[in-house]
Amino acid sequence: MPNRVMVVGNPWVSLPRQAPYVLPEDQAVLDGLRREYGLHLDVLPAPYAGDPERATVCILTLNPGYAETDHEDHLLPRYFDQRIAALTFKAEWPFPYLDPQLATTGGGRYWQSRLRRVLAEVGDAKRVAQRLMIVEHFPYASQRFDALPEILPSQVFSFRLVGELARRGCLMVVVRRLREWQLAVPELIERNDQVLRVLVPRSGFISPGTLGAQAFERVVAALKARD
Repeated sequence: MPNRVMVVGNPWVSLPRQAPYVLPEDQAVLDGLRREYGLHLDVLPAPYAGDPERATVCILTLNPGYAETDHEDHLLPRYFDQRIAALTFKAEWPFPYLDPQLATTGGGRYWQSRLRRVLAEVGDAKRVAQRLMIVEHFPYASQRFDALPEILPSQVFSFRLVGELARRGCLMVVVRRLREWQLAVPELIERNDQVLRVLVPRSGFISPGTLGAQAFERVVAALKARD
């Protein structure tokens, strides 16, 4: 059961089950950004995925992308149900994109390709799904991203989640915009030795080539570490 510090105040329990998938508290800000940012509020947001109680590695990225196939994925009952469950840390596979039953979805294909080297080195996809988290800086699917005029209420929860993970000693892998993450989560500056930065920005691949051999070994070791 996830740590109460990470569950209390979770706004995503209130996400509507029909489009537009927008939290009521975020609506006012998003109304003015939809066209400028190319927002797609007719697909589920993805603020994070994983088990904050067991995670030993957390990938920090910027915003969920969008593909036309996302709409087809939403028609799959397991995909929709597990994506919703992941928002309250109740998915059967805590990192649902590694669920074998979701392997052919857009998210499944994306993350299994980006984590191919990790999965090969750890040798246990379920363990990776239990030990790995991803947190997006901005939770809604969008075609582009720039600094927001103000922080969304839902982002506050995500930033608190990342801060708690950092304090627990979780290894942080920053895929995009380290400076923005540091401004949002001061613990990333205070615990700089836990922060790894991808050397090939925007690729999203977690491998020796994108992280460097030593940093990649730290990621694999953290995922393999016993409870």
